[in-house]
Amino acid sequence: MSGNLARRAFEAVRSVIFWCHLAAGTAAGVVVLIMSVTGVLLAYQRQMLEQSAGRHRVSPPPAGAHRLPLDSLVANARGTAGGQRVGGLTIRADSLMPVSVTLEDRSSLFLHPYTAEVLGGDAGLRAFFSTVERVHRSIVFEGATRSEAGTAVTGAANLAFLFLVLSGLVLWWPRRWSRGAFRQVLLFSHGARGKARDWNWHHVLGLWSAPVLVLIVVSAAYVSYDWPQRLVERAFGQSAPSEGGGRGRERGSGADERPRLSLDTVLARAIGPAAAWHSIQLRLPSEAGRPISVTISHTPVFRPDQRSSVTLDGGSGAVAERRMYQDLDPARRLRAWMRPLHTGEVGGIAGQTVAAIVSAAAAVLVWTGLALAWRRLRAAMRRRETEHPSLVAQRPVPDR
Repeated sequence: MSGNLARRAFEAVRSVIFWCHLAAGTAAGVVVLIMSVTGVLLAYQRQMLEQSAGRHRVSPPPAGAHRLPLDSLVANARGTAGGQRVGGLTIRADSLMPVSVTLEDRSSLFLHPYTAEVLGGDAGLRAFFSTVERVHRSIVFEGATRSEAGTAVTGAANLAFLFLVLSGLVLWWPRRWSRGAFRQVLLFSHGARGKARDWNWHHVLGLWSAPVLVLIVVSAAYVSYDWPQRLVERAFGQSAPSEGGGRGRERGSGADERPRLSLDTVLARAIGPAAAWHSIQLRLPSEAGRPISVTISHTPVFRPDQRSSVTLDGGSGAVAERRMYQDLDPARRLRAWMRPLHTGEVGGIAGQTVAAIVSAAAAVLVWTGLALAWRRLRAAMRRRETEHPSLVAQRPVPDR
């Protein structure tokens, strides 16, 4: 008796979860589908942009040749960029790789480190990824870099997707335990068609992709909203950190009167006692005398524990702040991991591949879920017509 009561209670709860799952999936399905497809397109963005630079790898220079000053490269880039402001540089440890000069439109020019010759650029590739990122983050296809309304929609859809993944794990559990029942939700059924195929794919893909999907969705929510970080800060007994961390803030206009600092001096001071590095990014201020930000990557993999940041005074060139991963408080450490967790970059190319496969699986989940919902709606309409034949008679006859 108690077993039957427990089963009826479980079925009642399962029914509520199912209808909530169906409603959330129908409401957020299209947005989740867009985010999933664009997520696949962005999976190997870092490698593709790096490969674009690698195609301009230079030949070994003659003996005794020296790299040109970074200021000379920037000056040549400005002359080629049609008046665009130079926003930064990327220098790689490999001496044969070009120096990337980032322009105002986020594209890069690749310059020969020994001759300052402009070898090419990645404007087309950058424009493609910028468009995909806009769509992924806020469903903006052209124009503004982001939309507040679109960002709110994608954030809400992301939370709805988290509910879909978690509730799907409950709905996945077979009503009756048997080898055949578990096989239907664990393995693809060969030869299944129509509703049976969609049901099978929806359950199998949902189960096997759920652990990674939870990481992807939770990390996206953490970045999209402020309240997750505030909860973490409270859990660790921390107050909300101010933007910029307090040190290394911009100085007054008096700094502009000091002699201009060469970029090679900035680079040397930023490296300082740093361990072996893979690449260094210099973000140049829009006005002279403002602080200069430098990010040092110690490995080709995007891992926050293998990166450090340096802030230099734009006038004197003194190191205002050198921040290692170990210097971050627990809340900031956790936040630093969110983006590489979301993209899979924390695991290198293997992690990105897993993220891409799971994102593609999410797109199939949305498609099969909407197909199942549509079939359910059509079946309900047919039942209604069968039970109430008068409704069919009242339909307007189309003009022939």
